[in-house]
Amino acid sequence: MKDIDTHPNENIIKAALINNYAHINSKPFVVCNELTISEEYKIVDLVFCKDHLSYAYEIKAWNDDMRRLPSQLDVYCKLFDYVYVATTTNHLNQLQSIPDFVGIVLYSTKTKKILYKRQAKRNHLIDKQELLMSIPILFIRNNSLHPKYTRSDNNLFSLSQAHKLFIEHISSKCRWTNNDLKTILHYEDILMNTDYISLDYR
Repeated sequence: MKDIDTHPNENIIKAALINNYAHINSKPFVVCNELTISEEYKIVDLVFCKDHLSYAYEIKAWNDDMRRLPSQLDVYCKLFDYVYVATTTNHLNQLQSIPDFVGIVLYSTKTKKILYKRQAKRNHLIDKQELLMSIPILFIRNNSLHPKYTRSDNNLFSLSQAHKLFIEHISSKCRWTNNDLKTILHYEDILMNTDYISLDYR
């Protein structure tokens, strides 16, 4: 048995997540891969956008270090509607302390499939300032009623308006749509689509 079968890497888990998502969802969606978010320049492994909502997945593969996970989740919870950690069996015990609204997804090395151990609950910690600071100024000017917007104008937006702009922007950065995923995605496909996508905060 190959080491990659017993100790799956991030790209294998990513491909399994994307294939599973395409299989269980009939509505249109988009997928962002390696999306740079927030002024702290965190990178979220996968983001799905569907029905004007965002679903962020942080992947902790077999050999990954778990020490950064709390700080990563802190940032994700300020931006995304649903947050998941996707991992392997060796890390499950270390997820006992994460917030109870964060979902847990297990990649099985036996079946090579995804199992949702805990469904994420709607995140109510989304921060308007974080949303707006994660969208380029030019995008806000071109897609809102404020063509002369500057960062000092954030009070002009409601949380729902900022959320809508954020979803529109990250959707524009997608790597795949549901129409691109009619066939099975392999981990080699992930390798060819793993350029970091920066939100460009200027």
